[in-house]
Amino acid sequence: MKLYYIINNSLKRKIKDYKSLGIMIVFPTILTFIFIMVFGNIDTRFKISQEEKLTIEAAFYSQGEAAFNEKLGAFLSTINKEGQINLTYQFFNSREEAQEELDQKKADVLAIINKGEETVLYGGDNNTKKAETLKAILQSFSEHTALAKLAENNGLQITTEKHQYDKHYSVKTIPQSDKNFYVISIAVTMISFAVLMAGSYGTSQVYYIRRAVGKRVQSAPISQNTIYFGEYISGVIMAFMQGSILVLICDMFFDIGFKNNVLQMIGILTLLSMMSVAIGICIGALIKNEKVSGGMVSIVIMILCFTSGGFNPNMDLGKIVTFSPITAVNNAMIDICMKHGAQNLIQALGILLGITFICLATSVISINRNTREVN
Repeated sequence: MKLYYIINNSLKRKIKDYKSLGIMIVFPTILTFIFIMVFGNIDTRFKISQEEKLTIEAAFYSQGEAAFNEKLGAFLSTINKEGQINLTYQFFNSREEAQEELDQKKADVLAIINKGEETVLYGGDNNTKKAETLKAILQSFSEHTALAKLAENNGLQITTEKHQYDKHYSVKTIPQSDKNFYVISIAVTMISFAVLMAGSYGTSQVYYIRRAVGKRVQSAPISQNTIYFGEYISGVIMAFMQGSILVLICDMFFDIGFKNNVLQMIGILTLLSMMSVAIGICIGALIKNEKVSGGMVSIVIMILCFTSGGFNPNMDLGKIVTFSPITAVNNAMIDICMKHGAQNLIQALGILLGITFICLATSVISINRNTREVN
């Protein structure tokens, strides 16, 4: 119950500071709008790397005539030149060999073409998008070669392996993301920036407790650790609120896609908030001058955000991007926007937890040492 009152009073104190609260929310919001409006229309095709392509490994077994197979192979060879898809394919002499490729997960999709040049696609586990894409490619082949039998087909029937029913798709074009990578990169970096700004709460909390008013609070029948912990929790809540507000604004005005996986976004924002305030408390505990520590927090924020490369994705920062902890966080949020789920979620959360633990442990050691020296 005592912890609840400490958190409640700390939140009221922060909310009453309208000027600081306004800067914390309005400043990153305005910067986000400025950056997106100025740089949002930049062509970002250069950003599509080998890792970001849709990679498809296809196994073919065709009973069609040799001329048909040659034309199909020549057409498939042109797909990689488009830069959006990395298609690897192989024709097998028997259906059993082709089926074995799919069973052993060496192939993502199996294409069986009968003597009438009709095609059935079999997709392995979680390869629906790849099956859709390959179907669209084959439909395009039909249109470009004007093969009567294939063109008159009402649609390629795709059956997904290990399912009890057939799935019919009506894909007319190769699926491409309509998301602007540059806009998303700016948005996620600004969200990280907004949450990291809350590190100043951690610093101010340390000096609040050090000052006379804080010392009076410490004279109450409450342990010092409980007081610091309550102040820390209130800072995390404020940081989470700031990040959430900017997330809602970005999704409302730019349809970024954060709502694609709400639970993962909440997890990322929560741990990012914990890390942010922990960094602020650590700096405040190590540096006795309040103005110097405040400036140090700002420097740390700018370094973390800038080295992530998110402000300007076409700027090559080299290996420094790999070592920036915010890079993993930004990549996780970008995956949520573009792929409906963060592929490196565990890595991102692990980095945030690790830095949080190190900062809090350092803070506890420093605060307890300073307390013993005062006593």
